[in-house]
Amino acid sequence: SGNTYLGKGGDYPSIKLWKDTTLYATFVPEPTDNNGSAIYLLKTDEPTSYPDYTLESVNMSDYGWSSIIDADIACDSSQNHYEWGISSYVMTTATNVNAPVIVYSHDAYNWTISWEPTIFGCSSCDVDIDNNPPVFGVVNSYTVYSWHNYIIDRVELLVRVDNFADMQSGPEYYYYGGLEFGNLTNPSVAAGNGNIVIVTETDRNGTKDIMCFYGQGQDMEHLSNSTIEDDDDPENTANATNPHVEYIGDYDFVVIYNKHFTCSMPKDLMAEITHDGGASWNEQRWQVNDNDNCVVEGYKTTDLCGQGAFAMWTENDTSDELDIYIGPVIQQNQPPEAPSITGPSNGKTGTSYDFTFNAVDPDGDNVRYIIDWGDSSIDNTTLNPSGVNKIVSHTWTAENTYVITAYAIDEYGLAGPETEKTFTAPRNREINNRYLYFLRYHPNMFPILRLLLQQFGL
Repeated sequence: SGNTYLGKGGDYPSIKLWKDTTLYATFVPEPTDNNGSAIYLLKTDEPTSYPDYTLESVNMSDYGWSSIIDADIACDSSQNHYEWGISSYVMTTATNVNAPVIVYSHDAYNWTISWEPTIFGCSSCDVDIDNNPPVFGVVNSYTVYSWHNYIIDRVELLVRVDNFADMQSGPEYYYYGGLEFGNLTNPSVAAGNGNIVIVTETDRNGTKDIMCFYGQGQDMEHLSNSTIEDDDDPENTANATNPHVEYIGDYDFVVIYNKHFTCSMPKDLMAEITHDGGASWNEQRWQVNDNDNCVVEGYKTTDLCGQGAFAMWTENDTSDELDIYIGPVIQQNQPPEAPSITGPSNGKTGTSYDFTFNAVDPDGDNVRYIIDWGDSSIDNTTLNPSGVNKIVSHTWTAENTYVITAYAIDEYGLAGPETEKTFTAPRNREINNRYLYFLRYHPNMFPILRLLLQQFGL
């Protein structure tokens, strides 16, 4: 441990809440501060009271270390009171330039500084701890770095995974990337409910886009990938940069990022959400800021807080004055109403029938319909405007009475109540009677009776 003092400057501050009572923070020190090697941990229980702030540090220049270029922090209160969480850094050690480093507390008096001596060439870092693991799950921490793979000359992702409840068991390292992904830079990581989501910039299409690596924290070797923002049109020069992701509950994550055109304004702060742990992102992204000024684009110039409910960003106006804003990322959302179902109530097997579905969303959001036809087949429609008819056809192959069940989901994944409708495909009546059989094949013998049979469809 080091001294406690205040009055230090630096860049890229990162601050997190511990146990709903205490704020912990770290930052990149000034290059003149012990050759840029000082590792700081700021703590306060009263952020509005300056005397309450304490700042602990350790000077790594005594060991030949220098030049911290990035820093981040994650907090977790599931362990001992002195285990505030994990801080991550990119810094130069005695043997490696831009090595991945983490710091944590293993007792009430000392820090542990951990790094991998064989890894170098990192450029940025982010860290998160799964504060909401599944029942009997492991409280894992995930530290992600942009790492230069000099063999193929590409920037890839390096992820360090630790069991936060047993840090002494040692880390595991995983690499993600390759030529097909382009350079992966400025990553951000979030974890919750056993899921991990990593969002990162990619230049695979010539412009900057945002992609996602996602999966289960217990199966890091098999992460999948998805696209968040991808402008592969060569005529479209839009760039998406500086993503930041946050876990918001269940399998839900929210991401914000800068979006702009290379030669024009405005520069906006965009947001998207996933409800399936990163596999797919909502089809309609939205803008967080208004259109009065231009959002400042830059690494770690935006942030999410309040478990993803709020964003912070900086704007400059026409006079180049800078203002800091905080605003809601996800507006209060209401589910769609129960849909109406219009269509026939009976019919024949093997025939296609049209049914009309219509649900109104109180917020005016687009909706899609989940339709269970009662015969083990389910339709999931595309998005449709609120209150506008959606016609879907279906064919039943077996005679029976079926219950059609449908509900609407808005474009942000919020589902409304169900509606049911019954459809009957009746059984054909077959009369086995030797007298009717005789009459059917001798119709001219009893013309009046023949007319009666035809009247009843026999």
